[in-house]
Amino acid sequence: MANLNGTENHVFTKDDVIGKGATCEVYRGIHKITGETHALKIFEHKMGHASTREIQALNRLQHPNIVKFLGQETESQSKRLVAVMEFCEKSLYNVLCEPENVYGLPEEEFYIFFRHIVEGMKHLRQHGFLHRDIKPGNILVAFEEDGSSVYKLSDFGTAKPVMETEAFQSLVGTEEYLHPDIFKAAFIDNYTPRTFDVSADLWSLGATVYHAATGNVPFRPYLGRENRVMMFNMIAQKEYGVISGEQKSSTGNVVWNRELPATCTYSKWLKERLTTILAKLMEKDLRLAHTFETFFVAADDLLDRWVLHVFSTTSAKSFQIYMKKDNKYSDVQESIYFETNIPADDQILCFDEGYLKTVVSETEPVQNYPVTTISSPLVLIRNTGLTDCVHHEEVCFWYNSSFLPDPAHTFPIAVHLDNDLRVGRALCQNIASIQKRINLGCITQELFYKTISRATQWKNILIDNLGLETRLYKERVKDISVMSCPVMNNMVSMPTMEIGKQSLEMDINTMDSELIAIHTAVKECVTIMEKIKSSSESTSKVFPKTKEWLENKCQRRIQRLLQQAKEKKMKFEERRRQRTFPYHEEQLHKFDRKEMIELHQKSIVLWKDQCKPDLEKSHENFLRWHRELTVIQKDIEQLQAEINDLKAKLKDFVKKHAKNNSQLRKSSLGVTESSGYYTPKSRKSAKRKDLTQTLITQLDSLTSDMSDLKKDVSESNEQLKSLEQLTNSDFPELKNFVDS
Repeated sequence: MANLNGTENHVFTKDDVIGKGATCEVYRGIHKITGETHALKIFEHKMGHASTREIQALNRLQHPNIVKFLGQETESQSKRLVAVMEFCEKSLYNVLCEPENVYGLPEEEFYIFFRHIVEGMKHLRQHGFLHRDIKPGNILVAFEEDGSSVYKLSDFGTAKPVMETEAFQSLVGTEEYLHPDIFKAAFIDNYTPRTFDVSADLWSLGATVYHAATGNVPFRPYLGRENRVMMFNMIAQKEYGVISGEQKSSTGNVVWNRELPATCTYSKWLKERLTTILAKLMEKDLRLAHTFETFFVAADDLLDRWVLHVFSTTSAKSFQIYMKKDNKYSDVQESIYFETNIPADDQILCFDEGYLKTVVSETEPVQNYPVTTISSPLVLIRNTGLTDCVHHEEVCFWYNSSFLPDPAHTFPIAVHLDNDLRVGRALCQNIASIQKRINLGCITQELFYKTISRATQWKNILIDNLGLETRLYKERVKDISVMSCPVMNNMVSMPTMEIGKQSLEMDINTMDSELIAIHTAVKECVTIMEKIKSSSESTSKVFPKTKEWLENKCQRRIQRLLQQAKEKKMKFEERRRQRTFPYHEEQLHKFDRKEMIELHQKSIVLWKDQCKPDLEKSHENFLRWHRELTVIQKDIEQLQAEINDLKAKLKDFVKKHAKNNSQLRKSSLGVTESSGYYTPKSRKSAKRKDLTQTLITQLDSLTSDMSDLKKDVSESNEQLKSLEQLTNSDFPELKNFVDS
């Protein structure tokens, strides 16, 4: 146990090193009593005042997004000063080196990182400190019990109290993240004395944020650090608004960029806001650059948002929208339009089991909206079919785009550890990219299936309700016809005065024509209803009822392939550190290279031959279903119009002819005795009197029958109240049946 060492309260071994630098070493230590793991930062004796300054800074800077200082101890053997700090599993740099993050952090994770780093920097500035070496390696990552990340500023060996208007002279920092003035003094002008201000931290912060979002440092000369002159020229001469630049050959021109790269797949809104912030962070001209005050204002505006996940069924694209917390439904629609170019009147938004408007009101602030995730998003369905697309992305589906970089996917014949590691990393990154696509594809298929299943339920219930209403009106029309015909027959046979007779004949003709119109309207409703039912039955067969993609093992298989590739890559890294190995180890290395190629090829085949075709089929089925549903929607709208027209005709018919009851009663009962034409004395006339009175009573009841009709439909709707989530369709035009 020669490597065993300790402090007053901790033990550690020299083999369990976390990191080493010119001024200190960091080890993983175990508390002697509690068994907790802590980070032990052991300073070299020569550091003296610098180590004391860092400990003092850590003592003052207690914040959730700054690495926690736990105490000061002394190493038992060398008597060196030890700073005891909370242990964090990895740094942001380690995270960005993982194959899954070759193009930067995922959008949700980046949002967490940006929030935490801003909060940490605020605390730093509130206490008057500059960090002076902000970079991914000095941002540590801890994990909560639920697995969520917490990003923390660390390594305050170069931190110094500097106010906004003050300056400093010392040259510290890391090349790729340095402000141009510091870079020039350190590497171009041979440490010529200069003064620097707080803009040094802002530039470094901008370069770090860019690295986190894209997976690359912002300015990349050919050969990197070996070409410091070009590096300086790039950062010193770039125009305002440029956020990155790359020189791809020794004599090539620099390719400047004012936008984040296409490989950064964040939402359009976030990319635009982030680009504006980065342009002002990495700016030499102080008149155009951010101060800490203006940066914090811009950052707070970006972070003080309610994030909603949205899935567009037409393009199969998932994205996020960032809403102010007091925004309303119309603002959500506007943000979706910004991301998709689909106008508000063409948007149908659903969530979980129903139409979004049944979950929240249109005036509800978005902070009261339900929480969304990538697997439980707002679902966007277009009112129109794919043939009416208004946006290029709606016909350029993400799963058809090329996404694999083009490195040398084969190893050279001769073993070369540096080249082998480079190729191995590239292959791992490709497999990780394939994994992202497969995982997203599975989520997308699940969302397609859920959307169709739920919309089909909504549609069927609504169609049933329409069918019920059509049948009820058909029966009422039949009742009216049965009651109206005897009335008209008796009206014809009644002995009346000539003027009264002419009036009754006109009434009879009017009733007859109106009944014909009502019957025609009923037939039209029935015809449309039959067409809707037929179309509905065909759409139910469009999508498979069994979720076949859930039965395959795509996600588990790609996870296993990536894990195996990572293990091979780790072996490559270990062998490169050793630099030499015996013959049998070299043969094993060759086998590992061969297996790495096979893992890569299996991943490509898994995506291209199985997962991608399944996704394409699911999307094709959905689009076909959607096209057919839009046709049904138009038929339902037509049926609703016909039903409303029929309602109006019936209402007018009953109201109009009920008013004539009193006149009919007088004529039929012989009330006009002064005329001398008719007195009900005979048995036959008395029978006719009774029959007519009965028919008149029935006609009087037509008005209440119409009320009963409305009540019947209302009751049928009440019976569906327990299915409220389902009866409110994703098509708002399909849900309003009876308005009066």
